[in-house]
Amino acid sequence: MEPHYRPRRPGSTDPFPLSIAEAAALANDVELEMAGDHQLYAAALIAAHSPYAQPEIRGRDWHTYVTLLGEIGIDPWAGGPAWNREVRDRLRPFRHAVAASHAIAAE
Repeated sequence: MEPHYRPRRPGSTDPFPLSIAEAAALANDVELEMAGDHQLYAAALIAAHSPYAQPEIRGRDWHTYVTLLGEIGIDPWAGGPAWNREVRDRLRPFRHAVAASHAIAAE
């Protein structure tokens, strides 16, 4: 993929709030339990607004999913249009660290 490639949000022409490298680094930190509070909140915000990240409504995981989002103050039904800006703002230092690590690796 080209370095300037920006993924799009499913069902929208709006750009996804993170680059592929940033999203991979965020997923890695969450999976390895190294993510901080801002990273966990941003990951939950992305999941709440991504139709492919949500469990089946009324499925066995739905109640847990909605309850956990509610515990951190995210309403999956709100559909706030500024969520992608909030993700980018909350992860600004993280995004800079990812960019710096790629710049060092490219040298």
